[in-house]
Amino acid sequence: MLKRILVFVQVVVVLIFTVSSTFAQETTAFLNGRVADSKGAILTGAIITVKHEPTGYVTTTTSNNKGIFYISNLRVGGPYSIKVSSLGFKDEVMNDVNLNLGNNPELDLSLKPNVTDLKEVTVTSTGKRPIAGGTTIGSRQLASLPTLGRSLGDYTRLTPQSNNNSYGGSNFRYNNLTIDGAINNDAIGFSNS
Repeated sequence: MLKRILVFVQVVVVLIFTVSSTFAQETTAFLNGRVADSKGAILTGAIITVKHEPTGYVTTTTSNNKGIFYISNLRVGGPYSIKVSSLGFKDEVMNDVNLNLGNNPELDLSLKPNVTDLKEVTVTSTGKRPIAGGTTIGSRQLASLPTLGRSLGDYTRLTPQSNNNSYGGSNFRYNNLTIDGAINNDAIGFSNS
Protein backbone atom coordinates (compact mmCIF):
# COMPACT_ATOMS: atom_id res chain seq x y z
CA MET A 1 0.00 0.00 0.00
CA LEU A 2 2.78 2.45 0.93
CA LYS A 3 4.55 1.60 -2.32
CA ARG A 4 1.45 2.53 -4.36
CA ILE A 5 1.10 5.84 -2.54
CA LEU A 6 4.75 6.72 -3.26
CA VAL A 7 4.33 5.86 -6.95
CA PHE A 8 1.15 7.96 -7.09
CA VAL A 9 2.94 10.94 -5.46
CA GLN A 10 5.82 10.63 -7.95
CA VAL A 11 3.41 10.61 -10.89
CA VAL A 12 1.63 13.69 -9.55
CA VAL A 13 4.93 15.55 -9.09
CA VAL A 14 6.02 14.68 -12.65
CA LEU A 15 2.67 15.87 -14.03
CA ILE A 16 2.89 19.15 -12.12
CA PHE A 17 6.37 19.90 -13.49
CA THR A 18 5.30 18.93 -17.02
CA VAL A 19 2.21 21.14 -16.94
CA SER A 20 4.07 24.10 -15.39
CA SER A 21 6.84 23.91 -18.00
CA THR A 22 4.31 23.97 -20.85
CA PHE A 23 2.73 27.14 -19.42
CA ALA A 24 6.14 28.80 -19.00
CA GLN A 25 6.91 28.92 -22.69
CA GLU A 26 8.13 32.17 -24.17
CA THR A 27 5.52 34.17 -26.08
CA THR A 28 7.21 37.53 -26.57
CA ALA A 29 10.34 38.82 -28.22
CA PHE A 30 13.19 40.85 -26.77
CA LEU A 31 15.83 43.21 -28.07
CA ASN A 32 19.24 43.80 -26.58
CA GLY A 33 22.57 45.22 -27.58
CA ARG A 34 25.44 47.58 -26.89
CA VAL A 35 25.87 51.24 -27.83
CA ALA A 36 29.29 52.77 -28.47
CA ASP A 37 30.79 55.65 -30.40
CA SER A 38 32.75 55.31 -33.65
CA LYS A 39 36.00 54.73 -31.69
CA GLY A 40 34.47 51.92 -29.62
CA ALA A 41 34.00 53.85 -26.36
CA ILE A 42 30.78 52.89 -24.58
CA LEU A 43 27.91 55.38 -24.47
CA THR A 44 26.10 55.52 -21.14
CA GLY A 45 22.55 56.89 -21.15
CA ALA A 46 21.93 56.51 -24.88
CA ILE A 47 18.17 56.52 -25.55
CA ILE A 48 16.80 53.52 -27.45
CA THR A 49 13.25 53.94 -28.79
CA VAL A 50 11.46 50.97 -30.33
CA LYS A 51 8.19 51.48 -32.22
CA HIS A 52 5.89 48.68 -33.42
CA GLU A 53 4.72 50.20 -36.70
CA PRO A 54 1.35 48.39 -37.12
CA THR A 55 0.06 49.34 -33.65
CA GLY A 56 2.08 52.49 -32.92
CA TYR A 57 3.22 51.06 -29.55
CA VAL A 58 6.43 52.78 -28.42
CA THR A 59 8.80 51.67 -25.67
CA THR A 60 11.98 53.40 -24.58
CA THR A 61 15.01 52.47 -22.52
CA THR A 62 18.53 53.78 -21.91
CA SER A 63 21.90 52.09 -22.08
CA ASN A 64 23.52 51.33 -18.73
CA ASN A 65 27.05 52.23 -17.57
CA LYS A 66 28.46 49.46 -19.79
CA GLY A 67 26.56 50.69 -22.86
CA ILE A 68 24.20 47.69 -22.73
CA PHE A 69 20.43 47.87 -23.17
CA TYR A 70 17.65 45.28 -22.94
CA ILE A 71 13.98 45.58 -23.89
CA SER A 72 11.64 42.66 -23.19
CA ASN A 73 7.95 41.90 -23.80
CA LEU A 74 7.91 42.99 -27.44
CA ARG A 75 5.44 41.55 -29.92
CA VAL A 76 6.78 38.87 -32.19
CA GLY A 77 7.08 39.95 -35.80
CA GLY A 78 7.09 43.53 -36.85
CA PRO A 79 7.99 45.64 -38.54
CA TYR A 80 9.69 47.69 -35.86
CA SER A 81 11.60 50.93 -36.22
CA ILE A 82 14.49 51.40 -33.81
CA LYS A 83 16.03 54.79 -33.06
CA VAL A 84 19.18 55.24 -30.95
CA SER A 85 20.17 58.74 -29.89
CA SER A 86 22.75 60.26 -27.57
CA LEU A 87 23.77 63.85 -26.89
CA GLY A 88 26.51 64.93 -29.28
CA PHE A 89 25.95 62.07 -31.73
CA LYS A 90 23.90 61.57 -34.88
CA ASP A 91 20.78 59.44 -34.44
CA GLU A 92 20.96 55.86 -35.71
CA VAL A 93 17.65 54.66 -37.21
CA MET A 94 16.78 51.14 -38.34
CA ASN A 95 13.52 50.41 -40.14
CA ASP A 96 11.67 47.20 -41.06
CA VAL A 97 13.14 45.15 -38.19
CA ASN A 98 11.32 41.87 -37.47
CA LEU A 99 11.68 40.05 -34.14
CA ASN A 100 11.49 36.30 -33.48
CA LEU A 101 10.76 34.26 -30.37
CA GLY A 102 13.96 34.06 -28.30
CA ASN A 103 16.26 34.22 -31.33
CA ASN A 104 17.17 37.87 -31.95
CA PRO A 105 20.71 38.95 -32.72
CA GLU A 106 22.45 41.31 -30.31
CA LEU A 107 22.64 44.81 -31.80
CA ASP A 108 26.08 46.41 -31.65
CA LEU A 109 25.43 50.02 -32.53
CA SER A 110 28.07 52.61 -33.33
CA LEU A 111 27.03 56.27 -33.26
CA LYS A 112 28.91 58.89 -35.24
CA PRO A 113 29.73 62.26 -33.65
CA ASN A 114 27.49 65.17 -34.56
CA VAL A 115 29.75 68.18 -35.01
CA THR A 116 27.88 71.47 -34.86
CA ASP A 117 28.89 75.00 -34.05
CA LEU A 118 27.22 76.29 -30.93
CA LYS A 119 25.87 79.81 -30.98
CA GLU A 120 26.45 82.34 -28.25
CA VAL A 121 23.82 82.46 -25.50
CA THR A 122 23.29 85.62 -23.48
CA VAL A 123 21.36 85.51 -20.21
CA THR A 124 20.05 88.77 -18.80
CA SER A 125 17.99 89.47 -15.73
CA THR A 126 15.95 92.42 -14.63
CA GLY A 127 14.46 93.20 -11.29
CA LYS A 128 15.68 92.85 -7.74
CA ARG A 129 14.13 89.50 -6.86
CA PRO A 130 16.59 86.77 -5.87
CA ILE A 131 16.94 83.92 -8.37
CA ALA A 132 17.32 81.20 -5.73
CA GLY A 133 14.18 79.88 -4.05
CA GLY A 134 13.31 81.36 -0.72
CA THR A 135 10.71 83.17 1.30
CA THR A 136 11.06 86.69 2.64
CA ILE A 137 8.91 87.68 5.59
CA GLY A 138 8.91 91.41 6.31
CA SER A 139 8.21 93.26 9.56
CA ARG A 140 4.67 94.07 8.36
CA GLN A 141 3.88 90.37 7.96
CA LEU A 142 5.49 89.53 11.30
CA ALA A 143 3.29 92.08 13.02
CA SER A 144 0.07 90.90 11.38
CA LEU A 145 0.52 87.09 11.45
CA PRO A 146 -1.23 85.15 14.19
CA THR A 147 1.08 83.15 16.43
CA LEU A 148 -0.52 80.04 17.77
CA GLY A 149 2.32 78.70 19.86
CA ARG A 150 4.44 81.84 20.22
CA SER A 151 7.30 80.00 18.52
CA LEU A 152 9.47 80.57 15.49
CA GLY A 153 7.65 77.68 13.78
CA ASP A 154 4.59 79.93 13.43
CA TYR A 155 6.58 82.05 10.99
CA THR A 156 8.73 79.44 9.29
CA ARG A 157 5.65 77.42 8.30
CA LEU A 158 5.01 80.10 5.69
CA THR A 159 7.84 78.80 3.54
CA PRO A 160 7.05 75.65 1.54
CA GLN A 161 10.51 74.19 2.16
CA SER A 162 9.95 74.09 5.93
CA ASN A 163 8.76 71.02 7.77
CA ASN A 164 8.69 71.79 11.46
CA ASN A 165 11.90 73.86 11.20
CA SER A 166 13.54 71.22 9.03
CA TYR A 167 14.88 72.60 5.75
CA GLY A 168 16.09 70.78 2.66
CA GLY A 169 15.13 67.40 4.12
CA SER A 170 17.60 67.54 7.01
CA ASN A 171 16.80 67.10 10.67
CA PHE A 172 16.00 70.37 12.44
CA ARG A 173 18.95 69.80 14.81
CA TYR A 174 21.41 70.23 11.91
CA ASN A 175 20.25 73.77 11.14
CA ASN A 176 22.01 76.72 12.75
CA LEU A 177 19.18 79.06 13.64
CA THR A 178 19.98 82.48 15.08
CA ILE A 179 17.64 85.30 16.08
CA ASP A 180 19.30 88.72 16.30
CA GLY A 181 22.68 86.95 16.51
CA ALA A 182 21.72 84.65 19.39
CA ILE A 183 21.77 80.88 18.80
CA ASN A 184 18.27 79.41 18.99
CA ASN A 185 19.05 75.72 18.37
CA ASP A 186 18.02 72.83 20.54
CA ALA A 187 20.92 70.49 19.70
CA ILE A 188 19.79 67.89 22.23
CA GLY A 189 16.37 67.58 20.60
CA PHE A 190 14.00 68.22 23.47
CA SER A 191 11.84 70.45 21.29
CA ASN A 192 11.70 71.66 17.72
CA SER A 193 11.64 75.39 18.41
